[in-house]
Parts: sequence; C-alpha cells; structure tokens
Amino acid sequence: MLSFNMVSRKETVKSCCVNILDDVKRILAQPFECRKTSLPDGALHNVQKDLENMINAIDKDIYSFTPSYGKYLIDCWLGDELVNKLLDVSYQYEKLTKLK
Repeated sequence: MLSFNMVSRKETVKSCCVNILDDVKRILAQPFECRKTSLPDGALHNVQKDLENMINAIDKDIYSFTPSYGKYLIDCWLGDELVNKLLDVSYQYEKLTKLK
C-alpha cells in the first residue's frame, strides 16, 4: 500500500506534467515568432509525447517509461523557462520511479 506521502508526491508530479503539457500544446498552437521558447516544433512534439507517457505511467503506477528529453534539452536550450520546467518535472518523476 502506498503511503500518503507517496500518493501526494505522485499527484504533485502528475499535476506538474499536466500543466506543462498544456503549456506545450498552447505553444505549438502559436506562431513561432510569438513563442516564449526557442524549442523547435520537433522537440516540442517529442516533449509532448514524453509528458503524455509520464502521465500514463503515473496513472497506471508503472514506471517503466523514462523521458528522453533530458540531456538533449540541457545540451541545447539550458536557461529556457520551459526547459527548466521540463527538467524539474523529469527529475521529480525520476525520484518517483526510484521510490517504487
């Protein structure tokens, strides 16, 4: 049985994933020149899929999925606000997988 702390942490990480996923979808709907991130469409689509997979893994309580965007984003776009959020939620998600 999961402790209250684990359930709370799962819900927090899931909520962050959902919020960032909403941000990514909103960004993809904007013209490139109006975006507040320098991530190209291809990277945003990959991030979108990773976030959806992370949410699915949390819902099913099966953490076999690992997001792939981490190192790629650090190498290319460190300092971008969206990238900082993505790296943080990836780290929090990784901590969940280790507690499982």
